[in-house]
Amino acid sequence: MNLYSCTGCRERYVDMSERPAWRCPECGARLARVWMPVVPRAEAGSYPRGDHTYASMEDFIQADLDRLASREVDFGVLWRDGARSSYRAAWIEDTGELYVVQAGPVDTGGGHVEVLGVTDRAGVETALEGWQARAREHASIAWIRRRAAALPRVSRPPRSSRAAVRAGGSGGSARYSSSSGGSRRLRAAG
Repeated sequence: MNLYSCTGCRERYVDMSERPAWRCPECGARLARVWMPVVPRAEAGSYPRGDHTYASMEDFIQADLDRLASREVDFGVLWRDGARSSYRAAWIEDTGELYVVQAGPVDTGGGHVEVLGVTDRAGVETALEGWQARAREHASIAWIRRRAAALPRVSRPPRSSRAAVRAGGSGGSARYSSSSGGSRRLRAAG
């Protein structure tokens, strides 16, 4: 996955095709690649696999580009699974997903993402009330998983007309748009 910025109109694009993008589909100006850090990918077998788990943040984002440009509500980086690992928890506004991503070495699951549930903002804030006091506790990841299991389930929020394209559609690229009240969303790049 590559991120580009147009040198002309300043739009940003995410491109997941194999060939690099060179020209802005909007204004034709040169695209400059934006530096992104290497994303850790958990080794196979180092974390529990399931329908709602991903080996890396990159895999998680590629599965649904709405996740990339959406605002998030952060629930801290100090979730613990005992003595070994720590996690970051966040809720994604556009998809309604509460997820955790594990930090640490890739051979112990570091980098893998687990979606704990899908709900609205009120539901996640009610379910995780008091999380600040719990996050630093020993084995606190069990607390957030229990609370997420009790989340009021809602269907995924409807996709807007500016919704993201998936890899493979429209050449596998999408554009950020800062219209609609300053909310950054992806939209098809061509």
